[in-house]
Amino acid sequence: MKTMLMFDLLTGKKYLLSQLVTGMIVAVLIGTFMGNVYTALVLLTVLIPFTLVFTIISLDERNNWQSLRLTLPLSRTDIVLGRYASALLFTICGLVLGFVAVGIVFALSLVLPEVVSFEDMMGDFGWQPLVLVSVGGLGMMLIMLSIILPMTTRFGMTKAVRYVPLLFLLFIPLGYVADLTGFASQQFVLDFVNWVKSPEGSLQLTALVAVATCAIYAVSGAISLKLYEHREF
Repeated sequence: MKTMLMFDLLTGKKYLLSQLVTGMIVAVLIGTFMGNVYTALVLLTVLIPFTLVFTIISLDERNNWQSLRLTLPLSRTDIVLGRYASALLFTICGLVLGFVAVGIVFALSLVLPEVVSFEDMMGDFGWQPLVLVSVGGLGMMLIMLSIILPMTTRFGMTKAVRYVPLLFLLFIPLGYVADLTGFASQQFVLDFVNWVKSPEGSLQLTALVAVATCAIYAVSGAISLKLYEHREF
């Protein structure tokens, strides 16, 4: 697994700088002009791992590295676990860079008060939303990877990209159903929101999301292991 992880990290390192510059500029601009630091945080948490993971998988297929790896002293289990470990590290890297973007947005608000008001941003800033947004962005990205990685593991990049958009489109009708049923106005939803606003609720929800995300990611890895065992190149 360690060897596979190093393969991915060395490959990702080549493209990290370009993705970092592009992502940081976009995140800082959006966060600054919207006056919302959380936007910059979520954007980088999602953008960095998403682009790097897809780049690495596409290079695997284009250069036929996936077949070459099977000739090396690497088991299929090592390959899958290494890929999941690198995807997790890229996601954490995106989160860290998101915090850097938050600091830059705050700095710009002090230097360019006519563009964005520091007081306005501080009015919405607090440890609770920062923790919730951080864990939420991290969880969202890992769940996306939990869905995408088994598909790319089984079918490869070329076939997987045909099905991934369709898979996520299945969630759109849920929004219409929730709107038609007045889901957002239900009493239990209002009670849930009030619970999340409390310090205890924020910490408990953060822990719950973290545990659930780790469990989903682990199950996804187990599924990918089974799928990759039967894949032929």
